[in-house]
Amino acid sequence: MEKTTILEQPSLRPQYDLWVRFADNEFLCFLRTDNKGTITFINKAGEKMHGYSARELVGKHVSILYRGVKLSPSLHQLLKRKSRRGEPWEAEIWNVRKNGERFPVWIASNYIFNERGRRIGALSIARDISADVRAREEARHLGRLAEQINMALISTDARGKIVTVNKAVEELFGYCAEELVGKSISLLYSVGNPPDLLGKIKRRLRKGRGYVAELYRRRKDGSEFVTWLSTSPLYDGYGKLNGHLGVGRDVTQERKREQQLQYMAELVDRACLCILSTDKDNIIRSINPAGETMYGYSAREILGKNRDILYKGIVLPPRKRFFLTNMMKRGVGWVEELDNVHKNNTQFPIRIATAYLYDTKGHRKGAVSIAEDITHERKLKNKLIESAKLASLGQAAAGIAHEIKNPLTAIKNIAHIFSGEEVFSENEEKRQLLDDLNLEINRLEKLASDFLAFAWPRTPRKEMASLHHILKDALRLFGKDRELGKGISFKTKLPDVGEVPVDLNQVKQVVWNLILNALQAMEGRGTLMVSTFRKRGLAGFTIKDTGLGIPPEVRGRIFEPFFTTRSRGSGLGLAIVKRIIDQHGGKIEVTSQQGRGTTVTVVLCHPRTSTALSVNSSGDPL
Repeated sequence: MEKTTILEQPSLRPQYDLWVRFADNEFLCFLRTDNKGTITFINKAGEKMHGYSARELVGKHVSILYRGVKLSPSLHQLLKRKSRRGEPWEAEIWNVRKNGERFPVWIASNYIFNERGRRIGALSIARDISADVRAREEARHLGRLAEQINMALISTDARGKIVTVNKAVEELFGYCAEELVGKSISLLYSVGNPPDLLGKIKRRLRKGRGYVAELYRRRKDGSEFVTWLSTSPLYDGYGKLNGHLGVGRDVTQERKREQQLQYMAELVDRACLCILSTDKDNIIRSINPAGETMYGYSAREILGKNRDILYKGIVLPPRKRFFLTNMMKRGVGWVEELDNVHKNNTQFPIRIATAYLYDTKGHRKGAVSIAEDITHERKLKNKLIESAKLASLGQAAAGIAHEIKNPLTAIKNIAHIFSGEEVFSENEEKRQLLDDLNLEINRLEKLASDFLAFAWPRTPRKEMASLHHILKDALRLFGKDRELGKGISFKTKLPDVGEVPVDLNQVKQVVWNLILNALQAMEGRGTLMVSTFRKRGLAGFTIKDTGLGIPPEVRGRIFEPFFTTRSRGSGLGLAIVKRIIDQHGGKIEVTSQQGRGTTVTVVLCHPRTSTALSVNSSGDPL
């Protein structure tokens, strides 16, 4: 077999010299093989690429560089055909480094022929394309993501012409990609966007700056919708702005839901009832302004606290506690009347409706309650009950008074006749019995009069009168009573508060009964303080004693008809007092500390004020 080298062929020498100069390239692998595939030359770039030295490769078959690599059937057939025909070829194949690592290369081969046209070898140029392959894989991966992502992706060139769109864009706008690519992005704009906003966006884009905004967009069918859009600049390898990438999504439904939520939130805020929500651990998560007003806490003070703060110290009746516990365990909504606690620790009644909240898996995640302060309603209800009770008691009292009055008159007349008889005037023991009889007759007459006053209350006949004078007159009379006033220190603070419209006789009866009760409570030892006041257009007086005080367990019953703690009392005095004050449109309140005394505060209307009054726990009019 004839052996020929390039140096032995003068006509190929210039080509050889040129090839040697290219072979010094540090990025491209130059490889020469003979007709049998034996490596006869490899440059330094080839050595570096494959990890071999030239000494290790020259004389070896070229298959050492792709050992174990199987070509695809189609590529194998193509290269086989090119080899038979002696045609140049190029392909991307896998090569193998000395350490066994595979890597992708681009290779272009051309066959070498002698002057007689006989093939004597091949010359190949190869380049490691690992970075290119990775970039293509990343690009393909990003492309797949762009097609699968449910957000619209649009890229434009520097002039605003659409370059690429993904499937989400086609679905969102109703165009196919072919209809959009090459068109101006303004095709998708809506006329509903504020001009100043669009101008601001364009200025940012020209400066190579991104933006995030919500804009109206227009579909192919002309319908408009709201999109959230984030746009970023794209730069080429030289740092020159060559386009923009926009990422967007349809937020129309989200905005509608937000509007609905805002509307609901506004309704909750403006509701006149307390609306309160808790999580599954009974921690308060929200409360509206009406709830803040009802409980006295600000939202900042109460959010994050356990709901127990609203009923601390309250003990439910066993039956109600069992009912609520059962409803809570079952997760069933309920409506009930309960007592709650204000921030100032006062208790008040509420009517509350509670429903439980569940997540999509059916797990309880909290509760929402609507509550109403029913203090006024409860008072009205109690007042109606009291009125009905008083009406029936009044009828009974009138009947009793009528039955007592007639025989009592006869007994009194007989006693008067007996008092003139000599047998009673001369006998000390019998005269004492007659005096005791008259005393009891007078007591029964007083009781009958109280019954009638309670049963048939008289409508006040009001006239302008001075509280200052009414109280001074009453104190003057009691001061002269040696039995009641004995051992009592009278103190007064009676500034002139002006005249008020009252029934003079009825208010005198009120003052008389209250002072009498105070003196009897002190049992001949203590201080009686009587004072007048005027505040916020209201006039009133207080009567304060230093007696034994009222036991806590009976304080709520002191105005009940026929209720008394004294052995000889009728139990109608304070009931009549309260009725008189109520008929005058005023208020009466009693505060007492056992062992320290009792204070009674009476508030009456001034002519220029309303009759709807209220008194706080300290006795001051509200």
